[in-house]
Amino acid sequence: MTAILFLTKHALKLFSIRNFGVVFLLFAMVCGIATFVENAYSTEVAKSVVYDSKWFEFILLFALLSLMYNCFVFKLFSLKKLPLGLFHGAFIIIILGAGITRYTGKEGRIHIREGETVNYYIQQDKSEWIRTSLPFALQLRNFEIDYYPGSEMPSEYRSQVTLIRKDKQPVDVCIYMNHILKYRGYRFYQFSYDNDQRGTILSVNHDPWGIGVTYTGYVFMFLGMLLSLFSKNSRFHTLLKELRRYRSVVCVLFLFAFPLIGKSASTVNSSCAKTFGQLWVNDGKGRVMPMNTLNTNLLLKVHHERTYNDCQADEVVLSIMMYPLEWKNEPIIYVEKNIAKKFNINSQYVSSSFFSEDTTRQQLISGLQTALNKPSSELTKTEKSIINLSERLNVFNMISKGHFFNVYCVEKQWYSPFSLSHMAGSCIFKLNSQLLSAMSLGDDEKLNACFLKIEEKQQADGQNVLPSLRHRNVELIYNRLNIFERIAPYYATIAVLLLLISISMVFGKEMSKSLFTLKLLLLFGFVLQTLGVVMRWYISGRVPMGNGYESIVMVSWISLAGGFLLSKKSPITLAVSTVLACATLLVAHINTMNPEITVLVPVLNSYWLSIHVASVMAAYALLGLCALLGFFNLLFTAFFYKKESAAIIRELTIISKILMIVGLYLLTIGCFIGAIWANESWGHYWSWDPKETWCLISIVIYAFVVHMHHLPHLSGDLVYNIASVWSFGAILMTYFGVNYFLGGMHSYAGGEAPDFPVWGWLLVIGLLLLSMKAILVDRQSECGEE
Repeated sequence: MTAILFLTKHALKLFSIRNFGVVFLLFAMVCGIATFVENAYSTEVAKSVVYDSKWFEFILLFALLSLMYNCFVFKLFSLKKLPLGLFHGAFIIIILGAGITRYTGKEGRIHIREGETVNYYIQQDKSEWIRTSLPFALQLRNFEIDYYPGSEMPSEYRSQVTLIRKDKQPVDVCIYMNHILKYRGYRFYQFSYDNDQRGTILSVNHDPWGIGVTYTGYVFMFLGMLLSLFSKNSRFHTLLKELRRYRSVVCVLFLFAFPLIGKSASTVNSSCAKTFGQLWVNDGKGRVMPMNTLNTNLLLKVHHERTYNDCQADEVVLSIMMYPLEWKNEPIIYVEKNIAKKFNINSQYVSSSFFSEDTTRQQLISGLQTALNKPSSELTKTEKSIINLSERLNVFNMISKGHFFNVYCVEKQWYSPFSLSHMAGSCIFKLNSQLLSAMSLGDDEKLNACFLKIEEKQQADGQNVLPSLRHRNVELIYNRLNIFERIAPYYATIAVLLLLISISMVFGKEMSKSLFTLKLLLLFGFVLQTLGVVMRWYISGRVPMGNGYESIVMVSWISLAGGFLLSKKSPITLAVSTVLACATLLVAHINTMNPEITVLVPVLNSYWLSIHVASVMAAYALLGLCALLGFFNLLFTAFFYKKESAAIIRELTIISKILMIVGLYLLTIGCFIGAIWANESWGHYWSWDPKETWCLISIVIYAFVVHMHHLPHLSGDLVYNIASVWSFGAILMTYFGVNYFLGGMHSYAGGEAPDFPVWGWLLVIGLLLLSMKAILVDRQSECGEE
């Protein structure tokens, strides 16, 4: 018996929190490698080698047993620690639920043509498809598809089916995206459809036990999170009590900020161009917008600026349409530096006529053909730039030919001034003839009159299609203000001064009056940014979180909001949050980000989108603040360390730890809300898609950092600050890396994949050197104290 107890005791040590932490990080590393395996080979290979392998199951089993063991060791199931017990116990339930789904759940597809009745589905078993019978049948009565106005982009597609049951009356039901059919433990989802739109493809899920167990775990997890924020026995509450002992001594100087509103530009044909910009236009992608919005987007695409020679987008685009031959000689086409030498271009911009010469044109065509024959993942930076240059030239030529300007609405169809030949004799055709005549003569007065007549015609013919005039005015103001781009240098000025003064304040200077002035100035910028968010929300008709640009803008807004909430406790946190707000806005306006307001693909048209994205973006903002606070603490430790600065380092570390707990909670909520959304949309709550996998990796890494205080050698503030900085790399990979380099189901609005810049490598090396310097100074200070 003694031997058995001895062996049991030592066996249980395998599940110690230290070993649990090692397995935790091993799990994250394996998942990260699997995403790259999937990108290099295929999803099937990644599942076969990693996700479906027995050794991967063993890692999960070990993690489950370790979690259960440590819950009992730390007495998390006692009444005193009930919130923590609920939270950690929830993951035990979630893992068990995932195991039930893995071994008992079934998935498959049903393909039904209109009028056809099917009582089976097919499911994949390794390399072959197996037919499985259903205890009922489905008949497709009709398949319907709706498009965004004037485009071929689906806004919704529906399967009108009849559920045929034994000994019961048939039931007519409608299945569409985010609206499923549930019957006898089976769940049917709208997955796809046939090209001729006469047949539907439904996904089938039969998992009566696993989903229920997993969702129970989700409920316990959310409840445990909420209660732990108010429990006096939680680490969150302990850190808050410790923070009250500190009083921040960081203050600031007065601010001389960059102006928000840019100088007014000289205009040509301003009155006519203004009327032109107020016309409604369909962009061909499903959105009806003011012409000014389309013109701005086109000029940004071609020129990478919102103006050209102090002329606004409406003036430039209208002039290109009216005088295409003259504009062919204007250096308006943006050229990336890495291919300028290749074409002997000595400027950042070039005219389209430059490529009319045989040698240059052939050189461009040859490079383009080479690039287009390669997979996107294998393209070099030069080949990507050649593709981009070719696109700009094509857009410029299409502008000069009027292909983008669908301003005539006839029975919900939109036409450009150059596509009305089939309407000869109609009033629109006559009006358009007057328009083309005025354009060819360059008669601004007649042209302006034609635009006014077109506007009247739009209001008369498009009452059921056009947004309101208020909507148009709000969008025009939004375009004119350009708040998000202009606010970035304003924030940058505040951030730089705050950081410089914060460092000097460590040495005892007091400027509390300046802090109040600074807060007012920063609040002014925050109010403007909030106005921009609200306007974009109103214009798009949805929460502005539907693409990469919008989500980054929201990260910036949330970061600054968090800074204001914490500024009373620690003004330096406001400085750091301003740095993050500025940096994210600058990232939002790099060339690879698309600032267009776009319509949503059907799967994103769900109330789950707002909850999921809001939670994740808030988490990114808070964890970004943790990284910047950690960076600031490393700077203090490495270059300004003294006894007086130790208190502020400790204060900022506590704030960072509090923010990390909240950020981790929000990231976890966002990830599992996404799982619920996926289950409602596709029929499975987890599919090891790269995006969700990296989100899980981020959760695992930050969970390890939050629990490092239980490990003696990793419990110090310096180790935590280093970890908080480097852990943010997982967030960057989740947000940027997956969208641009790994793909998957979540790459709805990633954009053009950028190459990793040289400054990025320099930043990594700089952070490594800073971390080493901070460790060295910290050890020297410990030796000095001894």
